[in-house]
Amino acid sequence: MTIFGILKAGAAYVPVDPAFPPDRQSYMFSHSQCQLLIADKESFTFATELGAQLPSEYIIVDSTTGTIEYCQQASVTSETIATIYDTDLANEDKLAYVLYTSGSTGKPKGVMVKQAGVVNIVTWFADEMKVGAGSVVMGLTTFCFDISVLEIFLPLTRGGLLILADSATQKNPFRLVDIMTATGVNVFQATPTTYEMMLASGWSGNDTIDFLVGGEAFRPSLLSIADNCRSFRNVYGPTETTIWSLSYTVPAGQSAKVKSGAAVVIPIGCAISRTDLYVVAEELPVREMPYGAEGELWIGGIGVAKGYLHRPDLTVEKFLSNPFGSGVVYRTGDIVKQLEGGEYVFVRRMDDQVKIDGFRIELAEIEAVYSQHDAVEQAVALVRSNKIIIYLKLNKDQIPAPVDVERLLEDIRSRSAKSLTYYMVPKYAVVVTEFPQTANGKIDKKALPDPPE
Repeated sequence: MTIFGILKAGAAYVPVDPAFPPDRQSYMFSHSQCQLLIADKESFTFATELGAQLPSEYIIVDSTTGTIEYCQQASVTSETIATIYDTDLANEDKLAYVLYTSGSTGKPKGVMVKQAGVVNIVTWFADEMKVGAGSVVMGLTTFCFDISVLEIFLPLTRGGLLILADSATQKNPFRLVDIMTATGVNVFQATPTTYEMMLASGWSGNDTIDFLVGGEAFRPSLLSIADNCRSFRNVYGPTETTIWSLSYTVPAGQSAKVKSGAAVVIPIGCAISRTDLYVVAEELPVREMPYGAEGELWIGGIGVAKGYLHRPDLTVEKFLSNPFGSGVVYRTGDIVKQLEGGEYVFVRRMDDQVKIDGFRIELAEIEAVYSQHDAVEQAVALVRSNKIIIYLKLNKDQIPAPVDVERLLEDIRSRSAKSLTYYMVPKYAVVVTEFPQTANGKIDKKALPDPPE
C-alpha cells in the first residue's frame, strides 16, 4: 500500500530493487534526487552502506506487518515531495512513477510516466476483461518492471483481489499453477518465457482465465493456450508509452494451423483507447507509410511519458512534437507494418535493443560497462538462443604476461556485475583476437563464434 500512499499524497515513486547491483542503486538515488526514502529495515541498512547520497527524510517499515518502525521526517510534505517532479499538481501531467530502464550510454535512464496514462490503460483493460469485485489477478512481477503497475492497479481499483507471487513461486511452474487454481485467478499476465515454463510442466491453459502475454516477441509455442482460455491477448508497448499501447486477441485454432504447416503471423495488435499510432519512413522526409509498408512505429496519445528525468538531450531525441496531429509522439525504434485489417505486425528493431524475460536491455550499455575494465580494448554484446554473450578483445598492453585468461574473465565479470542488473550480466564471455568485419567496415556479428559448451 506504500505506492498508493505516495500517489495519494500527490507524489511520484521511484522503485529501487535491493537486488540491483550497488553501483546501479547508487546512481538511481543520486540521479533521481528523491526527497523521501521508504524501505524495510534490511533494505535501508543496505542502502546506507552503498556510499550514495540518500534522502535526508526516510521511513522504515516492518516488511511483515507494514507498520512504521521509525520515521525521520522533519519537513517533507506531499507538496515538497512532488515538486521535484511536478510544477503544477493539478494538471494532467502529474507523475505516477519514474522507472529506470537500460541506457545505451552505460547508465540507466529514468522514464517519467504520468498518472493519466496509468488511469487510461487500467480503465481500458478493466473494461475489456470486465474486471470487477469478483476478479482475482495474479501479480508475478517486481515493482521495478512496469507491467507490475497493471497487475497492481487493475484489481485494486476495481474491488478485486491481488495475489502476489514471491520470487520462488515465479520460478516454479507447479507451484504457480497450484496457486492459480486454489485462489481462482481469472486474470493472468506473464512473459512468453514464463508461459513456456508452465507449458513444459504439463499445464495447458484454463478456460476461466483472461491471459495477457507481452514483454518479448510472441512465440508459436504459445498458440495452444488460445485453445483453452477465456481470452488470450498479445500486448505490446514500451515503458515510455505506459506499459501496453497495443493489444491483439489471439483466436483459437492457430496451433492446429501451425501443425499442418501453415504460416501463422500473430500481430502486436491495434491501439488501446486514446492512443495514436503512426508508421513512419525510416529516411527523411518524415512521412507516414501506406498499409503493408515497413516503417518505424511512433506512438502518441495520453500514455506518452513526459520524457527522461534530468536528461533533456535524450528526451528531445525520442519525444517529438507530433507532425501528424497534436501533442507529443514517442519514437519506439521498432520497425512495423500495418495489415489491411488494421493490426500492426512487429518486423525488427532499428538498433541493438533486445528483450529477455520481459526486461528491456540495451546491448550498448553492457558493452560500455565491460569496456570500462582496463584489460578490455573493445567489447561487443549480442543475443543467441535468448542468452547474452559478450565478446572481448583484450588490451594486451594492460595485461601482464603470463595471464590466466579464465581468472581475468572472472575479474572482468565481477566488476561489471556491480553496475549491471542480474538479467543484463552475459551468460558467456568469449575472447577474440580481432572482430570480423563486413565489406563496409562494420563488425560482422553473424560471423562471431558460438560460445564453447
